[in-house]
Amino acid sequence: MLAAGINAITAMNIQHVESLNPTMKRLTGIDIRETVPDLFLARAGQIVNVDITVEALRERVREGKIYPAAQIEHGMLLRKACRTAGQLGADWYAVHVETPSEAVSRVSTKDFASLLDNINLASDLGAETVWLKSDNIVAAMLEFARTHGVTKIVLGRTHQPLWRRLLKGDVTKRLLNAASDFDIEIVGGEDVGETEKT
Repeated sequence: MLAAGINAITAMNIQHVESLNPTMKRLTGIDIRETVPDLFLARAGQIVNVDITVEALRERVREGKIYPAAQIEHGMLLRKACRTAGQLGADWYAVHVETPSEAVSRVSTKDFASLLDNINLASDLGAETVWLKSDNIVAAMLEFARTHGVTKIVLGRTHQPLWRRLLKGDVTKRLLNAASDFDIEIVGGEDVGETEKT
């Protein structure tokens, strides 16, 4: 088109810029497959940055119009823990507790890849990442927190089927009941994912 003297106007999301792909994957945990070569942008006669308001972006995220909610909530939770630690001038930990039913050999490749992405993101955000193994998530987290001088716990509500909540109880509620000596902050609504600690 350009060779024929035709002006072309287009729009694109910055996440699709090829050279930004590794950064976007690290920040969002999303693997962007459709990328635009930097050379394409270099040939542009003019580039105009257009953005929407923060409120509109948050609304689009909540509605799942940008990424599926389950895919982004973990990263929103990690960033909240990071900001909280920064405000307190404190070191922070991102803790994963592996139960026997969620052993690496038993989870899907997709779930394991998602877990590794979250661990990498937490590390990039400055967390010390910790992988515990226990059949009691709450006891393992609290023992770790007490032995490492943790004073504040930032967590999200876990996705659990009703049968599991009835059988084992809700992890978030159990932790709230057992952790009266900690400052606890719950991020998000009923369906926010993994638990992280400051």
